[in-house]
Amino acid sequence: MKRLLALCLLLALLLCACSAAGQPTQATQQPTEETAAAPTETAAAPKTFGLSYLPEHGFNPYTCTATVNRAAFSLLYESLFVVSSHFRAEPLLCESFTASEDGKTYRYTLVSGVSFSDGTPLTAQDAAASLRAAQQSALYSGRLAHMLSVTADDDRTLTVTLDTAYENFSLMLDVPIVSAATVQSSTPLGTGPYYLDGEVLRRSSRWWQTQAPAVTAETIELQAAKTPNDIRDNFEFGSTDLVYCDPNSPAAVGYRCDYEAWEAPAPILHYVGFNLYSGWFTNVALRRAFTYGVDREAMTSAVYNGFAQAATLPCSPASDLYDAQLAAPIRPRPFRPPSAMLACRRPRRTVPCCLCARMTRRACALRNICPPPCRKTASFSRSARWAARPMWPLCRRVITTPISARSA
Repeated sequence: MKRLLALCLLLALLLCACSAAGQPTQATQQPTEETAAAPTETAAAPKTFGLSYLPEHGFNPYTCTATVNRAAFSLLYESLFVVSSHFRAEPLLCESFTASEDGKTYRYTLVSGVSFSDGTPLTAQDAAASLRAAQQSALYSGRLAHMLSVTADDDRTLTVTLDTAYENFSLMLDVPIVSAATVQSSTPLGTGPYYLDGEVLRRSSRWWQTQAPAVTAETIELQAAKTPNDIRDNFEFGSTDLVYCDPNSPAAVGYRCDYEAWEAPAPILHYVGFNLYSGWFTNVALRRAFTYGVDREAMTSAVYNGFAQAATLPCSPASDLYDAQLAAPIRPRPFRPPSAMLACRRPRRTVPCCLCARMTRRACALRNICPPPCRKTASFSRSARWAARPMWPLCRRVITTPISARSA
């Protein structure tokens, strides 16, 4: 069986994007050069599947920070919403929701007939306890920072109150929902298509969805690892069939076996920030020039090895919020000098008058009317020129006099 290498910048929803809208299309899975010579016939679905994991990190979705362990989360847990490849919030455990006019209160109605792997039904109390635990965790505290309270009105209704209006708050709710009784456990109970049994993930007969998950194996073997080299060896020589890898990470390892590489979109944004309070970039025109002068396409190729997408706006180009017209490059316009500059375009002397050099071109063009003391300072040293500054008012008065006054 050909191995699968998921090259992911966001480690979510690739194993099991099991939303009510249906399974992900093959358009989001783009095989790289390694699969160019693959046979055209369809391979039979594997009867077994394997994943590596780090035992000391556990499988609690709120405290586990190990990337390799989180690969199994989409098989064990489900959330109120999932985020599609176009960064839309699609309901999963949520049947419907309403928002108040001020955008600070949301009411969510859960899907009925959902149960955890032990057979206990999913309730709004479980969802509320899960969101509270997520808000207190380092992984999800940022996205839930504006959540003031979350309460269960009844077994299927959940109310979330925010301290500020948030139109797209549902996008923040792709948080794993677990049983309230096991929220602090290292292996909480979830509503996903698999459940943990020792070092094996087994298909749950109580899974509420009718469609098949992305992985159809009856059991998924978990191989313990201690280091990234162990994970690589498990993938190349052991029973591990899928690994997550960030190709832009300094710790990314290479794989020398036969594998398929899949890409997944991510909302990770790399940007250049300007200091608006001091320095050169307090100038709006300079910031605008920098924005349109950076070659983003060249950066995605040279810096990120092609695993990035150029974006002018602080949003993914795949999102509905991305304004393609606003992000379009500015077409250069021909330079048209002001009419005053055209009127003053005259040949200049080889040695300009030191006192008139700070004036406009028109003033310098009229330096012939400067009095002899001003013309004499042209041969002075730099310090002498500054010493001649008291002559400036006289020079300015004469130069700004109309040309017709020369005869006077």
